[in-house]
Amino acid sequence: MPSSKNSRPSGFSLVEIVLVFAMMAIIVTASVSNLLGVRNKYALDTTAEKIVFDLRLARENARGQKDGTAWGVRLNNDSNGKFFEVFSGDNYASGVRSLRTALSSGVKFLTPAEGTNADVVFAKVTGLPASSYSITIGSENLASITKIITINANGTITY
Repeated sequence: MPSSKNSRPSGFSLVEIVLVFAMMAIIVTASVSNLLGVRNKYALDTTAEKIVFDLRLARENARGQKDGTAWGVRLNNDSNGKFFEVFSGDNYASGVRSLRTALSSGVKFLTPAEGTNADVVFAKVTGLPASSYSITIGSENLASITKIITINANGTITY
């Protein structure tokens, strides 16, 4: 018959339970932060694709002489909102606006700077931009996640 002095109680000690919960908290925290990073990157990629689509649409409309005029995209980053918008005409102010898209949640313009806007205008027939331009968008939550869209002097759009 075993003596009661030599037997150990079964179960987990408080220290073991606390260690397990601490490890679980670390794993959950890492998983959630990784998930947020993936979500932010997806929103940024999707927004970049939409901007590139609208830029290419404006360029092709200008090349095809749709409505007999130049076409462009307004990048708006001021108190009127954070959006990009396709327009026909030599400039946004006197042009005809056709397609406005708000920036995705969690995405912001870095270029053009806060409080400003920019127009990328493509000449009719040639589809060439008035000048080269870079558009930078970034995550509102993670400063390290950015996307740069470049329009060169030949009208090539890359990101």
